[in-house]
Amino acid sequence: MITASQNIINEINSAVRRIQAKVEFFEGSTLVEVCHCNDKLKSFNIERVGDESKFFGFGICHRANVKLLDKYRELNISTANSFRITYIIAGEEIAPYPMFYVSEVRRQENDNSLSITAYDIMYPDSAHRVADLVLTAPYSIREFVQACSDCYGTDGYEIIGVG
Repeated sequence: MITASQNIINEINSAVRRIQAKVEFFEGSTLVEVCHCNDKLKSFNIERVGDESKFFGFGICHRANVKLLDKYRELNISTANSFRITYIIAGEEIAPYPMFYVSEVRRQENDNSLSITAYDIMYPDSAHRVADLVLTAPYSIREFVQACSDCYGTDGYEIIGVG
């Protein structure tokens, strides 16, 4: 028979409670800093952001907000950096999110922390709206994709099975 106190102990010791995370910062392809949840990583959250009038609809990209403890001002994070968030569960590393590119770094003097805002690779796409496209109605999906390609300045695309 399992008692209530044993259930509480099992809940405290569950695998979900042992999830750890780390943030690896890069400059180009060079790893420059690793912040673990048991040292400098205070918190992070990831949310989808977008606007339904944009090319790809609501939720076009992800924004990450990371808070790091920087008591001795030893971290040098800027908009030149990118980072990857990795979970560590039972010794296994899982990186479910794309690379994020730092867009803003703010120092909080009252708690010796850095607040970092970053976006994934789709963020530059969110600057464009459907109204920016050169299209004449009615248009096909192929024509829409070609107009998007022209707007981004890309020279190619591939659509399979669409007329």
